Amino acid sequence: MAMPMRSNVSSVVRVFRRSLHGSSASNNGVLSPNTKIAGVFGALMNRGQGKEGVRDGPNAIREAGLLTLLKDCGISFRDYGDVEIQAIASDDPWKKVKYSRTVAGGCKQIADKVQTIIRENGVPIMLGGDHASAIGSISGHGLSQLEIHGIKDPAATAPLAVLWIDAHADINTPLTTATGNLHGCPVSFLLKEMSPYIPRDIPGFEWQQPCLTADRIAYIGLRALDPDELFVMDKLKIKYFPMQDVDKLGVQKCVELALQHINPNNDLPLHLSFDIDALDPSVAFSTGTPAMGGLTLREGLQIVEYVRSTGQLSAMDLVEVNPTLGNGYQRAKTMEAACAIIAGALGKPRQAIPYKLDFDLPRPSDFSQ
Repeated sequence: MAMPMRSNVSSVVRVFRRSLHGSSASNNGVLSPNTKIAGVFGALMNRGQGKEGVRDGPNAIREAGLLTLLKDCGISFRDYGDVEIQAIASDDPWKKVKYSRTVAGGCKQIADKVQTIIRENGVPIMLGGDHASAIGSISGHGLSQLEIHGIKDPAATAPLAVLWIDAHADINTPLTTATGNLHGCPVSFLLKEMSPYIPRDIPGFEWQQPCLTADRIAYIGLRALDPDELFVMDKLKIKYFPMQDVDKLGVQKCVELALQHINPNNDLPLHLSFDIDALDPSVAFSTGTPAMGGLTLREGLQIVEYVRSTGQLSAMDLVEVNPTLGNGYQRAKTMEAACAIIAGALGKPRQAIPYKLDFDLPRPSDFSQ
């Protein structure tokens, strides 16, 4: 087979380098397209649920080769290390809610980290950690957008859209959660329409303000909703695509319709929050709350590749990886899937790691004495 022409190689690499940030600068926070980098950091959050091992998720993803993969693909990145979240010793339950002070304090640290990365012209890539950490990452992203736009009121609605990929809606409130685990509640903390239902005296969350409206978030992959979550989503007219819709319409159509709804002019920075349990357990078993009948890895990659193609990806979460669950094969497959999803969102083409501009085949004359 003939090698591709050099001009085609240049075209591939140019598209690759644009993949994080779009082809031109804009005033929406997706700035400086030629210098933007992926700011990778771990959120060692495990108190939003009950399984300790999720705290080890970030390092397990790194050890599975994420950073090497990004480097080999020519994706610019910086590893910002981990947000160390220490459990508060006297963190008694508030009603049913467990560890609210620890989770809230950790989310504040995460929000600060996200703001730092964005100020340094980065795209925050949060490795989790449980999904309660998204209260921090999305709050921080929203505050950064307010700062970029010169909006002084921290309670203002952020110019931001969120695509939530998950088996679960995570829109329980502290008063409706059956388990008391805050990883099932982050969206309710983030939506302004849910403010009347969130107790403002829940310990630790005094700093946090909702930053989104319900028309700026959409879900794909849902298949394990609590009745009150379904009620809230229908009441607020939140756009969501359960697995039945993925089966009926195809995943590409679902993500297209979701983004048309939350970002109709494709002019808002986009936060992609991807729970690994959106994938079927046959692909990603090592997670705390797996649910059968989920997305294939191919469908997950289609979602993140479509998001990348919009040019608006401004931050990403990859959460709920728990390397202490499952056997060795299941753990390896889960880490492989996590790395593939992140790399796909940042520009890795599925067919191969791209070759360098100066690559050529060796000739016999190269080995002549």
